[in-house]
Amino acid sequence: PQSLALVLESARKNFMEQKSDEALKLFEDLWSRPTFSYPTRYRSEVALRLAFLYASKLNLVDANQLIDKYRESYPWTASLWHLKFKLLAALGFWNELQTLLKQEIPESLVLLEEQKQKEIVKILGKCPINFIDKSKLLKILEKTSNSLEEKNGSFE
Repeated sequence: PQSLALVLESARKNFMEQKSDEALKLFEDLWSRPTFSYPTRYRSEVALRLAFLYASKLNLVDANQLIDKYRESYPWTASLWHLKFKLLAALGFWNELQTLLKQEIPESLVLLEEQKQKEIVKILGKCPINFIDKSKLLKILEKTSNSLEEKNGSFE
């Protein structure tokens, strides 16, 4: 029962079966463990799923803070960057979103599912302020943004 591999597997299973309360407890347990207690390659998964579970329970502030805590020690993954982007927009933290765009934008965003890429482009198009620094992001997502512009007109 103390095997972290089994805890992770149980957390994943509960997450996939949409047993969010149990998954939340298990992922919180894993998150609270010292980083050396399980391989770091799983740290981003734990952070992503836990932040997602917080957000699904409308706890957007804790989800946002968890991603910030993760970033203190680890690099971006495309999925975590995407979730952070969405959280900042949902919270209306436009200045922080601007800062996120000025910082490192992971090239791996091109590997995101098309739906997630479209979400990013859609959020950019509906932002209440004009982002000077969105060109780098759009270049990464060029294929997605071009197809959306053709369908919906330019959002610049």
